[in-house]
Amino acid sequence: MRCLRTRNSTLIIACGALVVYFFFFVVTMTAGRSIVEIDVSKQNSVINEFPRIEDSPLVEISSSKASVTETRPAPSHKALSRVLMPMSQPWAQEQFVKSLKLSNETYGERNQWEQCPIHHTLYFDKIKTMFTGIPKAGHSNWWEALLVANGDMGILKTLQEQIQFIGDNQQLLVDKQLENAIHEFGTDEFEDVFSFTVIRNPWTRLVSGYLNKMTQNDPAKWLQEERMSVVREMRGVTDRAQLINLFPTFTEFTGWLIKHHGAPDPHFKSQTQILCIPAVKYDFIVPIEYATLLKDKVMNLIVERNLGKFSERPVNFLRMSYDGEQDPRNQRSVSAAKEMLSKLDKDSIEKLYEIFEADFALLNYSNFTDANFPLPLQYY
Repeated sequence: MRCLRTRNSTLIIACGALVVYFFFFVVTMTAGRSIVEIDVSKQNSVINEFPRIEDSPLVEISSSKASVTETRPAPSHKALSRVLMPMSQPWAQEQFVKSLKLSNETYGERNQWEQCPIHHTLYFDKIKTMFTGIPKAGHSNWWEALLVANGDMGILKTLQEQIQFIGDNQQLLVDKQLENAIHEFGTDEFEDVFSFTVIRNPWTRLVSGYLNKMTQNDPAKWLQEERMSVVREMRGVTDRAQLINLFPTFTEFTGWLIKHHGAPDPHFKSQTQILCIPAVKYDFIVPIEYATLLKDKVMNLIVERNLGKFSERPVNFLRMSYDGEQDPRNQRSVSAAKEMLSKLDKDSIEKLYEIFEADFALLNYSNFTDANFPLPLQYY
């Protein structure tokens, strides 16, 4: 499968979800101090501005360019109570502003949708909602939820049914792509729409993309070509008959990413390159780590923005985590990310961080060595 790119594109599926898990409170309250070493020196100017709450643990940032040591004592009860709860929207919006500072960008006076990357932002006209979906950040599940709310499809029981429906009805999404929506409705239509996006911790997104697109024969030909090009370049294999059955290791794949400083493939492209910022300031920001807790809020905001316009309330449906684990810290994708990233050398980790630096800054996302990975460090 692949994300939307052209009128004949197909789709990928990813999802993230969570709820509060009481046992974590008991275990973490007894936890001791831990030392986490990562290189985030280039992010220091942003980290030093992060909001703190009363009694929250401090982050000791060294001035060394080689490494940064973060000393994290066990969180206080007040800090701990916020770990698994969504951050406030003012906090999230301010983090987006700080991430824009890394590239010396700021929001304009008004939203300019015509300046957005056109393939990943969709307009759902019946519920007057604009959504930017990021590959490997649950975008397919949110597409499904918005199609249901928009009255374009009914609730399907299984993920396989979802894949089949979207695959058979690609034109539903193609017609909603921003380019086509602008052509059909004109930009004046978007003056009062509700807009939101869903983002993800860059580490879990990177590993999820690798496992989904680089370790199996994807039916999309261009993804097969990309996989083979990684093996060809990193191993020196040129025989196509051999390449078709070869798959890059995670070390090879990340080495290839580092060599090219990223990839044009939207599954591995920086999220900041897919988002509409700074041309548009989203009304609501959803970290995929808190998607289940925030889905009702998103629907309520859609209804509030369209008071008097609905004959009946839109259906509120969002598919749960693919592996059934509600606490994102315990999902299989997180365990895989910890295991695979921990095997890379320090230099590779630092170079990968540089590639996705702005994505980490979007919501002050935690490093894979943090006790609460992959959650944003909202409580520090």
